[in-house]
Amino acid sequence: MSNLATNQENVARVAPLADVFESERDYLIVMDVPGVQGADIELELDKDRLRVTARPAQTQDPVIFSRDFHIPAGVDGETIAAAAHAGVLKVTLPKRPEVQPKRIEVAVH
Repeated sequence: MSNLATNQENVARVAPLADVFESERDYLIVMDVPGVQGADIELELDKDRLRVTARPAQTQDPVIFSRDFHIPAGVDGETIAAAAHAGVLKVTLPKRPEVQPKRIEVAVH
């Protein structure tokens, strides 16, 4: 059973701050989840939606961090990676090779 599947009555739901960056190869989501350890974070990918849910292990006020992100069609859902450290969650969403930019050499005659 999930660490998050506890009594959710009287629990505040908070949409944490997040930044989303795009590079040629991937998207990066950086989200503040203060007081949360990696084991207390769940990521769920459902078609074009990524849901992030986290609950701090030790807090006076019961709170659940929850945020949904729309995932572009070119993301490789099989290779999404996430890491948490010091209250910051980083989720890397690699783009499939066919949607990444390609360099074309120019022939010199």
